Amino acid sequence: MFTLITLQSKMQVRISLKAIFDIVNRCNEAQKQAVIDIGFGGLLGLKCTRIDHNMCQWLVQNFDPDTCSLTVHGRHLRLTCEEVHVLLGIRSEGNDVQFTGSIDAYPNIYEEVGAVKGIIPLNQLRVYLTESDGADDEFRRKFALYVLGAMLCPTTMTALSLSFVHAVKDVTGMGACNWAKVTLQFLVKGVRKYKMKLQRQATGCVFLLMVT
Repeated sequence: MFTLITLQSKMQVRISLKAIFDIVNRCNEAQKQAVIDIGFGGLLGLKCTRIDHNMCQWLVQNFDPDTCSLTVHGRHLRLTCEEVHVLLGIRSEGNDVQFTGSIDAYPNIYEEVGAVKGIIPLNQLRVYLTESDGADDEFRRKFALYVLGAMLCPTTMTALSLSFVHAVKDVTGMGACNWAKVTLQFLVKGVRKYKMKLQRQATGCVFLLMVT
């Protein structure tokens, strides 16, 4: 279910636009409202299901993580949180997304999100989202986790680290989180590490560069 983006030889980023497209298009009205409530409402209108591999390769090479700008035909296009909001329709104001803290108030959360051996497999989240008709806290958490791992903050792995649990543990607070900011931060960090040769892959939402 994942699109493999080859940015150079041995350079890969995994995202799954088609799976997200399929999930949001099967959402019932209650689930759509839940998606809106947690700050991802714009994704309900996702139309793109494929990535242009060659374009992504070129865009990554022309993205400057230090200035957060993309150079296209001599023009410098600066990416901001507000731009991410406009392009993807995710919330761009509010609280920073947290990846640390206590889960004492949520004793069963690892089990709920399907954590296995220190990771959260994306395929298990996808299966749940393609079968569930509920719009409860479990749906909201799993939807957010899948979107983060499969589109907004992807790595080369088809799983999320357990730190992402902190981003979704407080369901009532998810709707006040700045998802655009964390998406942009992950992209900048991933491209910077790649260009500094600190990692072999440019990670993050390279799809964002394609729609800029």
